[in-house]
Amino acid sequence: MAAVEIIRRRDGAARWGLFRDAADIERVLETFVVASWDEHMRQHERATVADRVEEERALELTVPGSTTEVSHFIAARAILRHNAPADAGNASGGGHETVERAEE
Repeated sequence: MAAVEIIRRRDGAARWGLFRDAADIERVLETFVVASWDEHMRQHERATVADRVEEERALELTVPGSTTEVSHFIAARAILRHNAPADAGNASGGGHETVERAEE
């Protein structure tokens, strides 16, 4: 997962974290924060073939039979400032993605 952290930070993540569920040690949560939804979308555009290989290697850690779930969160202040979740994606101070992975 160190390679994934490097990729996330290189592509603009201000924060990155990897957490293990205390109640289920096979459940792992990756989080990272970027400045905006637009910046997060640019992360997808910047992904290289080598980046995708590293992300696939990380996904191979998933316990057989379990699922990987991706969620996106927008900073509440961005939503309040724009008064509509649809507009929050273009606001600064926002994009936050979490990826839940179970490791062997």
